[in-house]
Amino acid sequence: RDGFVPYPSEDGRFEIDGGSAPTQIAAIAPGFALQTTNLNQDGIEPDNLLIALEPAYELTVTTVDEQDNPISGAAVSISPDIVIGSDDEESNTAQIWTTDEHGYAVIDDLAVSPESVTARHSDYVSCQMGLDRNPPSRALAATIVMRKGVNVTGTVRFGVNPLSGAYVR
Repeated sequence: RDGFVPYPSEDGRFEIDGGSAPTQIAAIAPGFALQTTNLNQDGIEPDNLLIALEPAYELTVTTVDEQDNPISGAAVSISPDIVIGSDDEESNTAQIWTTDEHGYAVIDDLAVSPESVTARHSDYVSCQMGLDRNPPSRALAATIVMRKGVNVTGTVRFGVNPLSGAYVR
């Protein structure tokens, strides 16, 4: 939890040296969502601040083909991808979850509500979809319908001559 200071007290109390005059305080804990409090907001008492945490978010992703058959082995990623229980939650490395034999991937302990989900599979066209966050919910679900990929063959040429050593993506 890069940038967070652990406060392992039994009563949940914390103290932050205000020498740098913080403008906001953020709290996070396993199983709970990130909560940020603006200290410049009216009614905030910095000497007795109460930060009320809410349960973490959970996203269930289902991947199916166009005939509604489950797609197992799809690589699922989310944005943003801050997962509370992860030691590398502040890294730029995207986390990947893999769908099971029923096409499901459950992503839990999410610190923030994800904005989008992407599914990739070698036999299908990659698909990204935005998530509706209204009304707000802690338990989110997304069904991604993936189209079968096409096999493309061809020749790279320079003029009328085939060109060897070219790269295609």
